[in-house]
Amino acid sequence: MPCEKHGLGIMFSIKNHREARTKLAAVMLVVFISSIFVVGVKGVDVTANTKFQQSGTLTQLSSGLGHYDPLNSASGPDTSYWTFGGDAAAEGGTYAYNENTSGLFIGASSPAANTWAGFYAASPNSNLILFHVQLTLLNPTLPASSPASTFNTGMYVQTSNGLINYVSCFGQTSSSASSYTWGLEEATGNTEQATSFTTLWSQSYPISDTQDLVQNCTIVTNGFNFLQLYMNGNLVYSTFNANLQIPSPFNVFLEVETTSQNMLYGKFLNFYDTAGTSLTVLNVPFGDTVQIVGSNGAVVAQSNGFSPFFTSIPIANYNMPISGSIEVLSGNSVVASTGLTNIWGGDVYQFRPSFGGTTTSYGSTTYSSTAYTWTNTYTSTTFPFPHNP
Repeated sequence: MPCEKHGLGIMFSIKNHREARTKLAAVMLVVFISSIFVVGVKGVDVTANTKFQQSGTLTQLSSGLGHYDPLNSASGPDTSYWTFGGDAAAEGGTYAYNENTSGLFIGASSPAANTWAGFYAASPNSNLILFHVQLTLLNPTLPASSPASTFNTGMYVQTSNGLINYVSCFGQTSSSASSYTWGLEEATGNTEQATSFTTLWSQSYPISDTQDLVQNCTIVTNGFNFLQLYMNGNLVYSTFNANLQIPSPFNVFLEVETTSQNMLYGKFLNFYDTAGTSLTVLNVPFGDTVQIVGSNGAVVAQSNGFSPFFTSIPIANYNMPISGSIEVLSGNSVVASTGLTNIWGGDVYQFRPSFGGTTTSYGSTTYSSTAYTWTNTYTSTTFPFPHNP
């Protein structure tokens, strides 16, 4: 598919010191999870079979959100963020773009048969890993032409180093086809154009199917070996063995390309990019549960504590932001809640126990909640992310 010239992680060091009447052991935990490294030095109670049911608070340590644009402003597109461009005019074709409460519309036409012309909105550079937009093919088929004409719309995640190397989630139709197609494409090239194209996944729909003309597209990649594609919340492609040659920082292009001499538009809504694919909560007691509860009161997703240090809930398949509350449950009791908030992939929270709750013994030894205190210090730094999320 011809294309225009397009253009991680957070490290937390957590030191927890427990001063207790009991003998403590210090251990080092290094955990890799959902594009986040969590490094902890923590006092660990060596006495087994004891559980404290503690109330507490949830504090946000960092947000995973890079940029969010619903792309439905009555005032038009945000030109302080998006840069509009393309070769439609240079090729002798036409282009147009407009944003209103229905979405961002980008259109282009070709000056002649078999000549590609395109137009796009390009983002600034970013070192993020998850990119999302809702794409709409406004026409399941094109006006008859000879030779046949083609139109595609898509989101391109491209290296910003000058090479035309990218992955794209796209929808395509033509004047001769009885179906339209959604797909995932990888391309590499030089500084002028993409020269090699590989379709990694595709699915076709009959032109009578109008429901699937709208797709929520989520690309997750580190630009090297890891690539995932979610379509309408379904994981349709995943690999840890790619050879993408798309080093960060990335640019995102919302783009249309066509060989049709008719002005054709793509529609775009709800763009965001994030630093991770999961919600992470630190200091969750082992066996306790973290859940996301939607604004309607229904549980959206949940995860049990993997260890006394953290838990993580994958949310890449959901449309973000998730409007809901984050809750920590001990048994069936909610011991901490954020209240209603917007949740993004890569968000990191910490559970802080109040030590004012009930002590429940599951063995011969019971500890009082006043037997020890905690001191937590944090440092954070961003870094380019060359590993698997």
